[in-house]
Amino acid sequence: MSEPILIVSGAARFGDDVDPQEIANEEVKLFLEECEEEDADDSYEEQLESLVQSCIQDFPDEDDSPAARYAAQMARACITQGTEMGTCGTYQRPGGIVVYRRVSCFVFRRVIKAFITYHRKRCPTWDSTAVTKQTPFDICLFITQKCGNKKDGFEGRKFATAVSTRAALTMWYRTLPSRRNESTVEWRYDEKTGVCSGLPMRSRAVAEYMVGLEKTKARAGEATQSMRALSLDNIHRLHDHCFRDNQTDAERRWGVMYFAVYLFAFLMVLWMDEALKMMFEGVDNIPGDS
Repeated sequence: MSEPILIVSGAARFGDDVDPQEIANEEVKLFLEECEEEDADDSYEEQLESLVQSCIQDFPDEDDSPAARYAAQMARACITQGTEMGTCGTYQRPGGIVVYRRVSCFVFRRVIKAFITYHRKRCPTWDSTAVTKQTPFDICLFITQKCGNKKDGFEGRKFATAVSTRAALTMWYRTLPSRRNESTVEWRYDEKTGVCSGLPMRSRAVAEYMVGLEKTKARAGEATQSMRALSLDNIHRLHDHCFRDNQTDAERRWGVMYFAVYLFAFLMVLWMDEALKMMFEGVDNIPGDS
């Protein structure tokens, strides 16, 4: 007899022998894979622009302090005028030329300016173009300022603001002249040489933070927002991910559970957290009905 799946408060598990760290590792891995797939979606930039535009009031532009003026200058310098006005702007990455289509970078520039201003006010010598092992944590610190609990002295913005920030900063670190030939699908830090490679938004620190923030916002009653619906191609990819060669019995059981949730979400047009909350008691079993 197969081991029953227990779904409690939006989390699925098999018995009591599941290592919480394994769950966290899988969540981070799926988050990073989703980021990579979104980047490959031709319509994703337009969707991001719409999301950032909806949160633009969370990034006021009235600050005229020296830090803010420096931030505006840096943002303008790294984002081309042609891209900002809505024409095609390009940047180079391994594998070819990537084109930002029809995306107005003005909305992204507001977020980037806020990010640089925040850190320059904290540390007047902070270098906005430097990429170090501290950069992922600087990103998390700014998102915390925007989306942390108001009771703790933060602004209390919604999770959509965090997603908008991650999107804008992804663009920022891609367009820095010194980073245009870096990989955009990974992040590596060499302890021996101190050299950072790739995109800081792809770091484990940022991924763990975003996953944790989304859970925190969900527990607080904030509805999560998905950037786009699952497609049939996504389902095929998820199937291949869940059922890989040379899996252990435990890994295959997890694969069955994961894919069942994905399939329910796809077929019934559910949010992922809605699919996770489904219980056997909530499914009508109609005899003879196919």
